[in-house]
Amino acid sequence: MRISDESRVPAGDPAGGQWTDGGGSSAANGNPHSSDPPQRTVRQRLTAEQIGNIVFNETRSLSGAGIEEARNALAHAIRNGEDSPGPTGIPPRTAPPKVGAIPPSEATTYQNIQDTVAQADMDRANGVDPSQGATHFNMTVGAPQTSPFYGAHIRSYGPFNNSAPNPQVPSKTGVYINLFE
Repeated sequence: MRISDESRVPAGDPAGGQWTDGGGSSAANGNPHSSDPPQRTVRQRLTAEQIGNIVFNETRSLSGAGIEEARNALAHAIRNGEDSPGPTGIPPRTAPPKVGAIPPSEATTYQNIQDTVAQADMDRANGVDPSQGATHFNMTVGAPQTSPFYGAHIRSYGPFNNSAPNPQVPSKTGVYINLFE
């Protein structure tokens, strides 16, 4: 189910946790590991709701022990990416900050994520960052990714169950969220 009409890196894609270039590729030249920045020149601070929408888009189908902790860390990583965009001045790519109609069966998950992001922003104001400064993330199936991905591995969360297997995350179990500096 598409939750946005914007281009995005599909959940579970190794290039996840990155802004798309608007054309469906996960980097400006179509290579998810490209060093070329996407064509995004205006730096806009995301609202807490937009961060929540990104976290929801990335993790809505995941469940299991530790998922709330992982979602909190994702919120921090997204904010960290905004605050430390690197030499290009452009924040890392990630799913879009928009959400379409939310089915009633997902309304509680959506609200819980929005509450988690509000708490993450309060924690950040007090100097608390459980992501340990992460600015990038991805999802893998079967095992956490500890090799570098846009920086050194910091931490992995999971395994999680996946209620919506798809070509990028074909498994119903064993999904990991990995954070990187």
